[in-house]
Amino acid sequence: QTLEEQVQAQAEDLRQISNAQQQNLQTLEDKAQVQVDDFRQCAEKQQQFLQTLEDQMQVEAESSRQISEKHQQRLQMLEEAQVQAESLCQSSGKQQQDFQRLQDQVQEHTRTSQRQMEGQAGKAQEAIRQLTDW
Repeated sequence: QTLEEQVQAQAEDLRQISNAQQQNLQTLEDKAQVQVDDFRQCAEKQQQFLQTLEDQMQVEAESSRQISEKHQQRLQMLEEAQVQAESLCQSSGKQQQDFQRLQDQVQEHTRTSQRQMEGQAGKAQEAIRQLTDW
């Protein structure tokens, strides 16, 4: 081979190597873009999940607040009924027994309402804790 043929052969070899490297680089860029797209989609899904969870927490908190208000209104009505019953039931023994029974019912309802409110508050705190831990 002449020197010119050797140079041309080496130039062709270098051209082929360069083309192969270019193809490898393009393949790597394509793979990297796919990974970037996958990460972006994953981040969007996580954001949607967090937003849904936050929305649910707000609904639960509002529901809990409404339940608490209703229990508070009921307790107030029962207390008022207890005061009225006390003034009405002081005249006879039977009325006194009725009053005691009503008072026991009021106290039981008060305890039940308090447990329900504590339960709702516990659920809300747990959900908030899970959201912040997430």
